[in-house]
Amino acid sequence: MPMEISAFAPRFRASIKGKKVLCLTHAHPDLDTLASCRVLANMLPKMGAAQATFGIPEKPLLKFQALLDSFSLQPQVISTLAGFDVVVCVDFRSPLQAGNLDYALRQFAGKRILFDHHSPSAHEFPSTNTETFILPTQAATTQMVALLAEEWDYSFSPAEAELLATAIISDSARFAVANEETFRLMHALQQQSQRSYDALLLKAFPAHGLPERLATIQGMQAPSLYSAGSFLMATARAPYASTLAANALVQLGADIGIGLFRSREFVTASIRVSTRGHTLLGFDAMQVLLPLAKANGGVCGGHATAAQITFPGYVSENVLEDTCKRELLVAVRKIEKRAQLKKH
Repeated sequence: MPMEISAFAPRFRASIKGKKVLCLTHAHPDLDTLASCRVLANMLPKMGAAQATFGIPEKPLLKFQALLDSFSLQPQVISTLAGFDVVVCVDFRSPLQAGNLDYALRQFAGKRILFDHHSPSAHEFPSTNTETFILPTQAATTQMVALLAEEWDYSFSPAEAELLATAIISDSARFAVANEETFRLMHALQQQSQRSYDALLLKAFPAHGLPERLATIQGMQAPSLYSAGSFLMATARAPYASTLAANALVQLGADIGIGLFRSREFVTASIRVSTRGHTLLGFDAMQVLLPLAKANGGVCGGHATAAQITFPGYVSENVLEDTCKRELLVAVRKIEKRAQLKKH
């Protein structure tokens, strides 16, 4: 059990005792934020909250509605924060990720609790009335929920365990980003869910329709490649599956894998860094993305080895590729310089 959990659990419980709490997902919700919010909203009344609401900041797009339907999730669309004493921002730490509630959250007079596993973002909440519980060492925010439940001695129902386990599989990219706690908790959650691993995997990664799958695979056929020293960066333009594309590129041998998806409104890029790329090269995806997001009106989140950024549609994806190439070259030159110094 991480020491941070033991220290945070009693403070969290004290902050929500007797309060009306909103457990809020980020805009354009993924399974990690949805599962974490749903289960936290179930847990908090049993831990002393007067009530807990499972909410999303705006009406979901069609593709996200399909995700909600597949798990029978029915969050409340929140248009105002009036009536809430505490807002738990689940799986995000920047007000820009709150969609239509961006301004309302910045001005919220009650307490904000940031419950997240991502590295620092380009735009943070004001520190006043904000309590942070952020563990970038954890593979998913759902993993943090499971750890918190252990500390509070809360027992999951089979449906809750299935939801959390599926979200951990999804957000960790099938354990590409994981630690020893991830596997320990997954073992317990799978048993509690009474579902096989294959069944959980199918729910975590449902197949797209045939046109989307064809477009994704075609985009993977001709990735752009760039090498510096013995390190390789690969970029694929893979609509509908930029994250899967980035994961696949790393699994195929790239040290830095980038999956791009451009629509008329925005450009989304997922970056994955191999263990070799992170430990030997020292490449940190979030350190690269943070200044890019600030300079180009984007939003980013993630970790050193797994991160995502979204730009407005008028920004060229070449900005990201060129920056990553430059950072890769700088890192390789540092390695070469250290090697030369050792010789002398």
